[in-house]
Amino acid sequence: MTAYSLLEFVHVAAAIIWVGGVITLGVLARRITRMQGEPIAQALAREQRFFGQALMMPASLTTLVSGLAMVGLLGGRPPFWVVWGLAGVFGSTAIATLLRRTAQEIARLSAAGADGARLQGLRRRLAVLAATNITVLLSTVWAMVAKPVL
Repeated sequence: MTAYSLLEFVHVAAAIIWVGGVITLGVLARRITRMQGEPIAQALAREQRFFGQALMMPASLTTLVSGLAMVGLLGGRPPFWVVWGLAGVFGSTAIATLLRRTAQEIARLSAAGADGARLQGLRRRLAVLAATNITVLLSTVWAMVAKPVL
């Protein structure tokens, strides 16, 4: 197995874990926010944070580093689809930060017993951010497979 093939395997495996994790957490976040006031919702919110830090962050970094290493092995100017991939990585990271902050605010308000327009707005925001993150990552997967050019 060549160095490039090994890097490609690591890159794809890490991307599977990362994208699958984002989709799973998106679905869980949507379901968790509907369970206001329930102890299970608070426990799942804590586990969601752990899952993101222990699994998805390392997978996203592995995806990025192995992808950059493959580009380095090929040499030359990176093609458009690689730039698209980098934009997807950094876009997803920014969205994940907003998701985390929104989920923390929902957890705080739910624990305080709030159930008003602010909480409903945060729930909608969480759903939109999760869907946006999934869309960004799936578009990045598409770009890696289709390899579009300008």
